[in-house]
Amino acid sequence: MRQRRRTITWVGLVVSLLLLAGMGMLGYLGYQASLDISGGELLEVETDPQAPGFEAVVQATPVHLAVLLDENESVSAINLFSRSAGETGGSILFIPISTAVDIEGVGYSQLKAAYEEGGPELLESTVEEVLGLGIGETSVIDQQRLADLVAPVAPLTIENPDDLYAEAPDGSEELLFEAGELSLDEAGVARFLATQNGDETSFNRITRSEEVWQAWLDAIRQSDDPDVVPGETDSGIGSFLRALGAGETVMQQLPLEKVTIPNAQGDSDIAYFRPQTQQVALLMPSIVPFPSSAYPGQRLKTRILNGTSVDGAELKFTDEAVLAGAEITALGNADRFDHEVTQVIYHDSTLADRAQLIAGQFGVEASLSDETNDASDITVILGSDIAG
Repeated sequence: MRQRRRTITWVGLVVSLLLLAGMGMLGYLGYQASLDISGGELLEVETDPQAPGFEAVVQATPVHLAVLLDENESVSAINLFSRSAGETGGSILFIPISTAVDIEGVGYSQLKAAYEEGGPELLESTVEEVLGLGIGETSVIDQQRLADLVAPVAPLTIENPDDLYAEAPDGSEELLFEAGELSLDEAGVARFLATQNGDETSFNRITRSEEVWQAWLDAIRQSDDPDVVPGETDSGIGSFLRALGAGETVMQQLPLEKVTIPNAQGDSDIAYFRPQTQQVALLMPSIVPFPSSAYPGQRLKTRILNGTSVDGAELKFTDEAVLAGAEITALGNADRFDHEVTQVIYHDSTLADRAQLIAGQFGVEASLSDETNDASDITVILGSDIAG
């Protein structure tokens, strides 16, 4: 059963997000180990990261789901932020609000309907199912809050690819933003991100949004103002904007596939776009290398231990495990460094099929251990057959 978490709404006030964790240099007990993992904590068994039996607890990559609202308080954008190694830079995943998904209690509908029917909590849980990971908290950012966030670096100069229109009071179309170079003040940024022509899809808006986000992050990077992002510095959307602005940020759109169904009301088929499941799974490790579970059992808690003399081998195989449904909870060393054959061990017979999916990524068969392990579902011991 899901255990839902606190969801935060921006309506003119500053709110916090997520634990600060992820990839970086591992700190523990006042000194640093050589494992390149942030948030790791030394287990009491072994204190030398080079010794057999050493393990470090891995905290999840920090992520933030931001929901932008238009002037009518309707969803205009859904973006997932993640932070990369070294606490600077990261990724922005643009998720089209029209994406067709299965929404609990609603059925198959556009993603934005999750917010309309169940608020930010239902939207968060729906996105967690689509991406196969836990988010933790979601912030909902209205037009005024967005303008306040941009204000310290406004105006932003962007290249607008499209003329953008809005409906005037008399029903006619009113040109809001001309194609070409634009200089947008903070209110203009908020409205530009929320504007969509009546005959276009949300994909067009995402293309334009990338221009704004890139200009915004560039401006943050170039500013020496300590309050370049107002509000929080150690948590919440503010901390993510600061981190992304301080390093390289990769922007991507959720992979989708077009599906058509017959239209009972007319001659033209009805087209919609749904997540391309395989491509989403392949993409996510590059955005969230150490995902958490949205609820118990969504992912299998997995330890990856180096059983070879190859230094850092455990770090080279995390993507494979994550791709197959693992939540990496610990990295470290096996009991010895002369393992010749890689082992994937599971501790609960009911997990056999899921364990084999992870084992398949390493080219081996999963084996059941008669020892219980409350801390993990899966233990991977790397051998020289693949890591040597």
